[in-house]
Amino acid sequence: MLRTKTIAVFMILFLLACHVGLAEESAPYIGIISSMQNEIDLLLS
Repeated sequence: MLRTKTIAVFMILFLLACHVGLAEESAPYIGIISSMQNEIDLLLS
């Protein structure tokens, strides 16, 4: 029960932090996750 409450509080704080961070950004950004270096090299070129 305590673990569930702790996770819920953490999630609420995380979502609030994300909202504040997004409100301050004026331009959107994109994150890319890749498993291979050659894919990253292709995207960066």
